[in-house]
Amino acid sequence: MNTVVIHGQNYRPYNYLEFLCDDVADIDSLPVDKASVAISSLATCLKNKVIYILNNQRKWVPFQKIPFSDNLPGDYAPPIVGQAIVGETRLGDIG
Repeated sequence: MNTVVIHGQNYRPYNYLEFLCDDVADIDSLPVDKASVAISSLATCLKNKVIYILNNQRKWVPFQKIPFSDNLPGDYAPPIVGQAIVGETRLGDIG
C-alpha cells in the first residue's frame, strides 16, 4: 500500500509528490507519467528503510537510506503529516 503525504508546495511543481510505501513491491505501482508526478518526487519504503527518487528517465531508483534508520525498530513508521514525535510521545497536531 502507498500513501501520498505531500502534494506540491510553493517552491515545488504542482505535481511533486512524496509517498510512504509499506513494501518494496509498492514502489513498482507508483505513477511515473509526466501528468501525474514530477521528476524528483520521493517515495519512502518502510520495509527496507530506503528513500527512492523519480529520475529523469521516469524510473523510481534508490536515492538514500533513511537517515539514522539503523537505530529504528523494525516496525517503525514515521509520524503522520501534521504531527510531531518527541521520543516515543506523539504530540498531535502541530499546525
